[in-house]
Amino acid sequence: MTYEYFGFGRFSGLPPSRSNEVLSIVSSHKNALWDLKQKADREVNKWADDLISEIKEHAQSQKDIVTYAYEQHNKRLNEIQKQHYDLVRRYEEQTKYDEVTQLIEKLKRIRIELVEKKSSSISKNFIEVEAIQSSKEMDIDTSTSTTNSNSSSATRSTTGGAESASKFADSGSINTTAHNRSTSNLIGSNTVNETCSICCMIFPPHMGDFEKTLHISEHQK
Repeated sequence: MTYEYFGFGRFSGLPPSRSNEVLSIVSSHKNALWDLKQKADREVNKWADDLISEIKEHAQSQKDIVTYAYEQHNKRLNEIQKQHYDLVRRYEEQTKYDEVTQLIEKLKRIRIELVEKKSSSISKNFIEVEAIQSSKEMDIDTSTSTTNSNSSSATRSTTGGAESASKFADSGSINTTAHNRSTSNLIGSNTVNETCSICCMIFPPHMGDFEKTLHISEHQK
């Protein structure tokens, strides 16, 4: 006697199993979810890199001010050194030792200062991500009968598989929002004039837009 296997669906009179289609669709959704994660990670990393770059740029502008102030003060000290050295030698030749002592004491009282550090509140948008709840398509309705559930599932599989994946990709996207930590944004402003609009001070060439903005903001406190 010969036995032939015609498959579960043909033997039982039921349609073929679509269990593999479930695996395929969910796998597609998982791939879409992974792509969204990668995209969100890239956005956060870009924001962090931009912020770090902006901070470094501001730090360099402050260091430039320190260097400029040092060069100016050092130049002045060199002038004082030459003037007083010649003056002391002349007083000593004239035996004016009291004047020499006074001059030396005066030099000792010179107060050496370079820069004054201040703290200012600068606005910067901080990115914040919010998790989006699962779409309704991911909720399994257990209140319906097995027959209705199977029928509905088969219908969605045949007519809405691609649409469901599209909806899931849209609703599963990572929502990125920018959170403002202060009230105004001073970094990166390109609207600062060459003179102070309040005290009419002419800004020196070495002063960047950030320092000009801080100068103007001091008048408004």
